[in-house]
Amino acid sequence: MMKKIAIWMVALVCLVSCGDDTPTPERKKRVDIPLSKSEEVLVANNNDFAFNLFRKVAEQKQAKQNTFISPLSVTVAFSMLLNGADGETKDEIREVLGYDGMQLDEINDFYQKILEAAVDIDPQVEVAMANSIWVQNGFPVLAPFVDVNKAYYQAEVKNVDFGQSQTLDQMNRWVSQQTKGIIGKMFEPRDLQNSIIYLVNALYFKGEWSTPFEKKDTKDEPFYNIDGSETKVPMMHKTRGGFYAQNEDYALTALPYGNGAFEMFFVLPNEGVDIDKVIDGLTFDAWQECMNNYGGYCTVKLKLPRFKTGYDFQLNDILQDLGMKTAFDSQQADFSLLSQYDVYLTKAMQKAHIEVDEKGTEAVASTAVGGEVMDPGPPRPEDIMEFYIDRPFLYFIREISTGTIFFMGQIDKM
Repeated sequence: MMKKIAIWMVALVCLVSCGDDTPTPERKKRVDIPLSKSEEVLVANNNDFAFNLFRKVAEQKQAKQNTFISPLSVTVAFSMLLNGADGETKDEIREVLGYDGMQLDEINDFYQKILEAAVDIDPQVEVAMANSIWVQNGFPVLAPFVDVNKAYYQAEVKNVDFGQSQTLDQMNRWVSQQTKGIIGKMFEPRDLQNSIIYLVNALYFKGEWSTPFEKKDTKDEPFYNIDGSETKVPMMHKTRGGFYAQNEDYALTALPYGNGAFEMFFVLPNEGVDIDKVIDGLTFDAWQECMNNYGGYCTVKLKLPRFKTGYDFQLNDILQDLGMKTAFDSQQADFSLLSQYDVYLTKAMQKAHIEVDEKGTEAVASTAVGGEVMDPGPPRPEDIMEFYIDRPFLYFIREISTGTIFFMGQIDKM
């Protein structure tokens, strides 16, 4: 009987403000990314996974802890891995990520389309995706698995010795380069012990607000933390025409980047509504319902704190709770399309960081998989709505034409 191989899963995310003084490029007209009907379903289902993942992360985080994740980074890494899965393991990964009813070629085509198109749709937003496969010298990985990840995900393939310290340095250096130095140390020595293969994804995003905040309008104001304490924070101010929606639990608005191809959504619980209640009921369908049934365009008086935060977390239990069970089971996992050896997942983690300022946002995300042997209502310009983010809130970054969610976060305390 072949010795079982354990796969390790790692995800990393970081978001930082863009604060340089580079001249603003001439604005290019937004071009939507075309999707087929099946791809539209995939995006909707995948965004459902994003909200499910976010809720699970919120459940497991420590009290008063801010969170920040990249669902897209997780789905890209597991989509790469899906090309090596078979049987029940493949079915569970597909179901959790929202790929039911889709052929693997369709899934690979979709991510190739998104990752290539997102690079060019807005000159004021820089988006880059990099993928790599790290393989222990001598470990047999099936050629079709490598070939499909090269073709659709532009994955680099690197043969290394995980037992050598220079491999740790090399992998950390690769992540650091892809994230422009924001993530300096993705892996610890313990992460590579007994490893036989790693799939690593890195996502970079940097966008300037379509209309920057005026620094002269930023002033220290109180932010009311989830624990009842109060913190003075630099509060940015802007009054603009934009989308606004509100239901009985929360209000939401959005700020576009560049030519409007990307935007950041803010979800603010109504006064007296606990943020955990909002998270519990915040599915993709509920979010869409709020926008479609309770939203419109008006004048929004926005106050947004300038902030930065980081977050690290483990994905193992979360993914198993969502239904990805056999992939982590040494007796049942089936990754027979990855290698002739038996393989199973043993570790999954993500790291994240974000900083937001008057000019915009810079974001990176990285995911690694490894192993060891064994449209709103009519404009209402006369309406003026206050949206003062002076208490715990949620935020998302998405590509508008497809609706693909790149990042999600929660601020409980400043």
